[in-house]
Amino acid sequence: MVQVHVKLAPEGKRYSVEVENLGMTVEEFKRTIEVSGALSMVLRSPPFRQTQVQVPADQQRLIFKGHVLRDQKTLQEYGALSAHALLKLDLARQTLEKT
Repeated sequence: MVQVHVKLAPEGKRYSVEVENLGMTVEEFKRTIEVSGALSMVLRSPPFRQTQVQVPADQQRLIFKGHVLRDQKTLQEYGALSAHALLKLDLARQTLEKT
């Protein structure tokens, strides 16, 4: 099992998501984030509150070393499974407004 570190933009909060399958595609990883509800964030609009957010996979954009990761490739192909790898997760603005 490997931990993949994800930095949530624009807030900069960091999360760790455990991955069992080293050959997992980016799309599968996005679904893992969606299903686990692993992201909790403080919403920027009042009232400020801590909440669990289920982020649909199709509204996630993962970035690693300045490149947007393609859904069909594996995390391993990008070298995103090393101990020092940090993926940036951008969310569609509508996701934050729905909750």
